Amino acid sequence: IKFNKVLRTGNSVGIWAQIEYDKEYNFTKQEKELIEKIKEIVSSKKIDKMTIYEYGNYVTLIASDILKKPSKRINQIYMSLPIKDKSEIDITSKEICDSLNITPSKELGSIYKELEKMIVYGKIENRKEIIISYLTKKGERNERFKRKLKK
Repeated sequence: IKFNKVLRTGNSVGIWAQIEYDKEYNFTKQEKELIEKIKEIVSSKKIDKMTIYEYGNYVTLIASDILKKPSKRINQIYMSLPIKDKSEIDITSKEICDSLNITPSKELGSIYKELEKMIVYGKIENRKEIIISYLTKKGERNERFKRKLKK
């Protein structure tokens, strides 16, 4: 272990995330998950709105210590996120299916993922009528594209 390369963090989990350790070490399941999430962020070397949204403020702040990113900025971004969780999206699965005339399927998960990104990055507002309008227009474009492929 090269302790001179380990950066001090506000949490011991952040220190463990920088050290190679025996997988049999006596961590709780939650500690192991936190360490892995921190390692994922650190290995990507980037923290943006989607990272903060997906991993949450706590985990991202620990990773930001290791990456030497300003925690104040991370907090500002987190506080400005229009949603903090998928459950906050202002549309239900049924409403998505109804607006696109589809049945529940794996496609629904992809649609939610896209909506999360669009809302987090401020491309669309988290309001039901705006989301439905976006989905409807996107659905129409996809139908035109599919028809062109069939020709």
